[in-house]
Amino acid sequence: MVNISSVQAHHAKPSRTGWTYQASKAAVTTMSKCMALDLSAHRIRVNSICPGYIWTEHVMHQMLFVVLFKGALSRYFELF
Repeated sequence: MVNISSVQAHHAKPSRTGWTYQASKAAVTTMSKCMALDLSAHRIRVNSICPGYIWTEHVMHQMLFVVLFKGALSRYFELF
């Protein structure tokens, strides 16, 4: 059995709507671990796949925005 989770199940980030997605994917990951323990006696394997980001132009722009405006530059503007 293979369940699809997300890398976001392992990393918390502040977001207005992202916490519901992260919590549901963390639940899938934990369910997979529990099922693996329970079903191992029957020689049934349970795994969880946690894909990350797909590097697209949209994702690249979002990450650039986070680095520039929520990273080093935000500290610079706090000084003034």
